[in-house]
Parts: sequence; structure tokens; C-alpha cells
Amino acid sequence: MTTRRNLYEELRTLRSKLARGDGLQDFLVFGNDTLTEMAEKRPGTREEMLAIRGVGPVKMEKYGSDFLRVINEWVGMNAERQNRQPPQQRGTVQRDNREFPADKDADRFFVYVLLMNNGEYYVGQTREIHERLHEH
Repeated sequence: MTTRRNLYEELRTLRSKLARGDGLQDFLVFGNDTLTEMAEKRPGTREEMLAIRGVGPVKMEKYGSDFLRVINEWVGMNAERQNRQPPQQRGTVQRDNREFPADKDADRFFVYVLLMNNGEYYVGQTREIHERLHEH
């Protein structure tokens, strides 16, 4: 978590610098959620960057290369640290690079129902309810 946080802070600093240069508020360059996803996924190419939520062709063209440069420099400087996986604590399960207390329902599925804007219902299932609802 510490290393990801450091990258996030570097991305925030870059965002502020670019926003000031364009006379914009920071969030108009990229939102906090987008920076968080960049710090977690560490895209290294244009295609990987375009897969990040909040990065479209226009923002990629305007800001993408600056963010890719910072991410790639950070990855290079922290390669050894990134390759080391912290030992998983006893009695926990790991999902999406996060640890949760292990319990007897660790492999459960969630079924959810969403009412869509057009009045129809969407029924889905997932193991990661918070991430899935965030995607919707």
C-alpha cells in the first residue's frame, strides 16, 4: 500500500502542475478515482492507459504521455519493491491485492438486482460486490 500511495501522490502532483498550466481545476485533468486506478494498475502503454476509467482519447492525447512517463519512471525506480510480495497474514484471504479476514463464506457469490434508467431490471452475480456495483 505504501508504494502505491507514493505513486498516487506523484500523479496528484503532476495533475496539479498540468492543471495550473492550463488554468483548470485539478479534477478536470483527471479525477481522484482515475489517479487511484492508474496507481493500482500502473499502465505502461497508450492502450493500457486508455483502459483506465476516465481516460479517453482527448485526455490521452493531451495528458497521457506525461502520466505514462511518471508511471514508467516510478515503476523502474521501484521494480525491486514491486516484485516483492508481502507475506499473507495467517487467517486472511487475498482478493484484488487486498487482504480480508478469512471466513467460512470467503467463496460466496452475491446476486444483485438493479433498476435501470429505462425501467428494466438487471440481475447479476459476482464474488466482489463492491467492485461490481462500482462498475455499474
